[in-house]
Amino acid sequence: MVTPARGVAAAVVAAAALAAALVALLGGRAAHVDVPAQGIGVAADLSPRAALFGDPLVAQAVVVVDRRVVDPRSLRLVGAFGWYEASSPPRVTRTDEGRVTRVVYRFRLQCLSGGCLTPDPTFHGTRVFGLTPLRLSFKQTDGTPGAMLVRWPLLNVASRMSGVDMALLTPIDQPPFHATTALPRPSYAISPTLLVALLAAGAALLLAASGLLAYRSALAPAAAPAEPEPLPVRPAEPVRVLSPLERALHLLERARERGAVPDQRKALENLAGELRRTGERELALSASVLAWAERPPGTDATGALAAAVQRRIAKGVNGHGADA
Repeated sequence: MVTPARGVAAAVVAAAALAAALVALLGGRAAHVDVPAQGIGVAADLSPRAALFGDPLVAQAVVVVDRRVVDPRSLRLVGAFGWYEASSPPRVTRTDEGRVTRVVYRFRLQCLSGGCLTPDPTFHGTRVFGLTPLRLSFKQTDGTPGAMLVRWPLLNVASRMSGVDMALLTPIDQPPFHATTALPRPSYAISPTLLVALLAAGAALLLAASGLLAYRSALAPAAAPAEPEPLPVRPAEPVRVLSPLERALHLLERARERGAVPDQRKALENLAGELRRTGERELALSASVLAWAERPPGTDATGALAAAVQRRIAKGVNGHGADA
């Protein structure tokens, strides 16, 4: 026979055990955290481990590090879960106790693709999944890098239809479940009514400020127009007139830039005539030979001729002085 005192004691013990289990399941802080032997430890779990197709899952990885050995700021958990995908960014929480830091990563997973479909429920409607491990990288306090794999427990996914449902289902029947196409209820970071009120108040303030500025501007005396400052007068630069020989050389340079062979021949012949008129027989002969040669005027030969004529002009042998 169980006495009332023993019943109360048993109830207290059961409640304490349940509370401890809930704290451990939710990743809460325990009264004492063991220091990992290697400076870092990780535990991973899935909730639930048995689900129906399309059900969301929660994947949780708890990393415990000794801050004397591993820098908790260097923790990086990367990778993919295989067929299952994260429906939102992970939620990361960190708690410190003494020299130990606990970092909890929580992922919400879901798979609606064909890779997660279960076999025919008529024969076997369950399927076991092994999620792809994630890679946890870190750095020790002395700068040495390290990494480890976070492995997940097996996941058992069952079909939403039983063998009886499959046996009774005909091609014209509707399945016993339907996906909703209704849009989810909208959520707002700020109430739309409050936002409209704030915008209206801001518009009223801006309107009042603009009216005040217009009133003050109307009452202010009109300022006399400022006389424009006279622009500085630049001395006129003397205009230099090119000589006929310089103009002929300029036409040759333009023809060389364009690359047209007929224009170069015409420019060479024009330059030869100006050279003959100024007494430069050798240069005039060179220009005529290039102008009437069977092959197109070469770039090097034409350039050398132009350079020689430019030197004559620079020395004043056949420049303005000869034409004057």
